[in-house]
Amino acid sequence: MRLLLFCLLTASLTAQECKIGVVNIDSIKHAIPETQEIEKSIDNYRTKMINYGEELEMQIDIIYHKYSTLSSCSAKKRTFLEEKLRIIDEKLIDFENKAANYYHLLKEEMHQYIIQEISQSIADYARENNYQAILDYDEFLYIKNKKDLTQEIITYMLNEYPVNIRIEKWDNHKKRIIKKYNLAD
Repeated sequence: MRLLLFCLLTASLTAQECKIGVVNIDSIKHAIPETQEIEKSIDNYRTKMINYGEELEMQIDIIYHKYSTLSSCSAKKRTFLEEKLRIIDEKLIDFENKAANYYHLLKEEMHQYIIQEISQSIADYARENNYQAILDYDEFLYIKNKKDLTQEIITYMLNEYPVNIRIEKWDNHKKRIIKKYNLAD
């Protein structure tokens, strides 16, 4: 339907003049180096969250051990330790919930960021090479006179847009996400 509308809008072109390409977005996503770099960055963030959670669990264990070994402590001391355990336990539960949400949020943001970068590269490639349409394989079952541009787009991205600049853009984007959602870096 989209292709039909597109070709109707470009009525001055005959069917053979309509230059159409297709790409496999997933293949591009997995072929560009920043995908691995960004995933590594998110996994490092996840590791920090897990370490913090384990630190809270150790604090709970230490306090619980002190509490359980004090058989003859005063009611005031027992109440104090119980309150401390309750506060740390609440922090841990809250942290675990937030950590899971933040991790999934970062993964989704990463996916959207990479798709945006790929889409921009495809649009630039299409303009420079006079393509009227470049479509994802997943959107259409059959297109006559199509050309698979997946490898060309990967090469174009690697040549035209330096990886270190794209990773730096992601790092800046990640900092904005962390600030926006009040996450600890």
